[in-house]
Amino acid sequence: MKKLPLLLACALAFFSCEPNEDLVQEQTSENQQLEAPLNSSTVMAEYHVRDAEENIIMKYYFDSEGRFIQSHEVSLNFTWNFSYDATNKLIAINKVDLDGILLEGNELVYDDQDKILTLGDRTFKYDSIEEHYSEGSSYELIGPYMDGGTRTYDYSYNQFWYGDPSNPIAQYCFFEGSLRTDTLFGGGTVDTGTCSPLNFLTFTYDGNNNITQRNDSGVASNFQYDNTVNPLFNGTTNLVYVFGFLSQNFTDENYALPYIISENNRTQSFWGTTDSGAISNSYSYEFNANNLPVRATTIANHGATTSEYEYANYYYQGDVIPED
Repeated sequence: MKKLPLLLACALAFFSCEPNEDLVQEQTSENQQLEAPLNSSTVMAEYHVRDAEENIIMKYYFDSEGRFIQSHEVSLNFTWNFSYDATNKLIAINKVDLDGILLEGNELVYDDQDKILTLGDRTFKYDSIEEHYSEGSSYELIGPYMDGGTRTYDYSYNQFWYGDPSNPIAQYCFFEGSLRTDTLFGGGTVDTGTCSPLNFLTFTYDGNNNITQRNDSGVASNFQYDNTVNPLFNGTTNLVYVFGFLSQNFTDENYALPYIISENNRTQSFWGTTDSGAISNSYSYEFNANNLPVRATTIANHGATTSEYEYANYYYQGDVIPED
């Protein structure tokens, strides 16, 4: 599997459209700070992401506790719904149409040590000695008895593991190896295998709880952050621990989940260089009186061209949210 075909897919929002006479704008050295109403909540309700024409393309929804519960790509007629149990453990990611009809159910089942057993129709096995998960093992007999008494099997599987103890995100690779068994002379079994250098997905998570790099089979994206609070982040759930098992469409930077599990606000994204220069996005924010972002602007630098536009809007519990 070239990219995590994990079931699950798909970059991540900002404030009220109605002018409010109670809002007072104050110019700061770095950005504009907006007064929040006295009863303004600090808990997220919705996050809207815009394209370069400033059309809303994605909406992300949060419950009254600030947990991420739903995403909707506005051009599509379904949503992805995230459900949690009483301990804030993710227990389902379901695809539901706009009439509320279940299209695809993906339940997460854990063992008594919170190891993932199943995710939808995917099954995982945890090796407590090697300390990794395997999914979809495949064995193929080569030979047989190629050398008179040696039987060789080629095998492969999806491998997930938690490496650095400070990094709570599961890493992935497509693992390939061979088992050689001496059936004549009792030489035992030799197992050789390694992660494919052409098929892996790893994440770097810094000491401030932010994803600073996404490396997809050698193609790296790098991210920088400020020290302000990202209201999309909710440290009470286990989203960050499940994140690495999810499918490509959920772990890609074009879907907001990598941002939702980062504690600070992103200021830079870098994707490499071209003959025309660096490919990067920079982000700036407007904050309310609670020092939480209400609007984000991006400058997109794609080498030969540069564009600036309103990128996202943040809405908090109790805010008036526009219909567009």
